[in-house]
Amino acid sequence: MNTELKFINLLVFIDSPYIFMKIDLGSTRKSAILSLLLFVLTFVFVLAACGGGESSPAATNDTDETEPVLTPSPEPLVITIGNLTDVTGPSASAQEIINLALDDIINYYNDENVIPGVEFELLNYDTRLDPSRYTVGYEWLMQNGADFILTGVPGVDAQLRDRVNENKTLLMTLPPSKAGLIPAGYVFCLGTTFNDDIGYTVLKWIAENDPDFPRDRPAKIGGAAWDEPNLQTFFSGAEQYCLDNPGQFDWEGGFLTDLTFDWDEQIESLKDCDYVIPPQLMSHFALAYQSEGYSAKFVGIEAQMAFLDMVDKSGAWGAIDDMLFFKTSPWWNDESEHIDFIKELLIKNHPEKAESIMKSGSGYLGVLSMNILFNFIEDTVAAGMADRFDSQLIYETAQSFSIDIDGAPHGFTDTKRTSASYVRVYEIDASRKDMFKVDSAWYPISCLP
Repeated sequence: MNTELKFINLLVFIDSPYIFMKIDLGSTRKSAILSLLLFVLTFVFVLAACGGGESSPAATNDTDETEPVLTPSPEPLVITIGNLTDVTGPSASAQEIINLALDDIINYYNDENVIPGVEFELLNYDTRLDPSRYTVGYEWLMQNGADFILTGVPGVDAQLRDRVNENKTLLMTLPPSKAGLIPAGYVFCLGTTFNDDIGYTVLKWIAENDPDFPRDRPAKIGGAAWDEPNLQTFFSGAEQYCLDNPGQFDWEGGFLTDLTFDWDEQIESLKDCDYVIPPQLMSHFALAYQSEGYSAKFVGIEAQMAFLDMVDKSGAWGAIDDMLFFKTSPWWNDESEHIDFIKELLIKNHPEKAESIMKSGSGYLGVLSMNILFNFIEDTVAAGMADRFDSQLIYETAQSFSIDIDGAPHGFTDTKRTSASYVRVYEIDASRKDMFKVDSAWYPISCLP
């Protein structure tokens, strides 16, 4: 019982009928006795209120009904993620699924209180895939409370690199570029690595492992794509491998165009290839290539994987049968605890759309990359004892962060800013309308010389 409550009880006791009865006796002597009695009672109660007196019942009673003192819960640490995305531009369909995955993983961390005392908020900015809006969007997000920036838009990292390094603001990108991440600074890539290094690695794997690789001559390879960073850099890595290994490959050209769906000219230039890297939206290209009677094996990465729903809708599975895909994380049909978690998250939040989202390709699998982010945010919060959180603290924590995803290590160092170091190879099976592991092993990524 607290002091205030004891004082109230004292007043109630004094104002009781018993005391009034004593007062009504009216004699001077009895008034003096009464005054003495009141003094003694007051002294006892005040002494008890102050915690004195070893013989006090309050000090010895194990069943004391002392009311707990309620202290307000500490305010949660709110971490605001600024998302530079594309809602209305050319890559909106792919970015929509990535944004859906981001919303779901944020809600999961908030609802399940995965990081105790931490809540996440999200701010989105529509770049429309317009480079003139990348810096404007970054400034808007930071002015509106973003703690760091996340983007799935190609080219953002290169354009914002100097600005975020100067401001010491963390930028997490899904598609990386060497112009944005080398030398090491405040830009980090989640879940993958440089596409030119992957391009170099793809050709190395094909030469060493693909049973269709010609053994009596160099294989001919080339590609066609829109003029954007993902496949542009993939082409440059593949071309460099051809130059470094002329006895294995001949580079037939990487044909970059504006946003077109007419690939007749590029198909004609690539008709004699053994391997062809198709554009991101590869359905029309693959069907046209097949209709001309050409038979190159297609090769792809995440850029094309994000549009497999269009392959299904256009009935182009037969045109890409046996196509090889190189991926830095597991696929939907892999036996993996990480894939199980993503499926559960997807089905829980979007039961009516789960199947179509899985068929759409790799977009929602971006949860794997985002989970890398949330894992080292958890490490960062622990390191800061939840009393400090900013880009600088994440930056310090990220440089020594590592995590295992289905047997493949991901992580960063003080010089390495891409998390992935290995790829796994998959192959399209048109009869089952899906792709499956060629090998369970992870193949090391070879960096360009």
